[in-house]
Amino acid sequence: MRGVEALENTMSVLRSQLDHAAHTIVAKDNDLEKFNMEKEKLQQAYNPVKRRMCQIGARVWKKGVSQ
Repeated sequence: MRGVEALENTMSVLRSQLDHAAHTIVAKDNDLEKFNMEKEKLQQAYNPVKRRMCQIGARVWKKGVSQ
């Protein structure tokens, strides 16, 4: 009987650890999703600025070449 109780205790502990691990994985996945959304927002803001900088650089270069 004691062996059965010990195994039940061990199984209970393992279930608890597995449940905790599952919660941790879900939380980390949510964090990654938030970071990905923030990255997308930054990329959307960065792209027009990058294009504009290239345009300005091309104009400045052309002015320098033609002078």
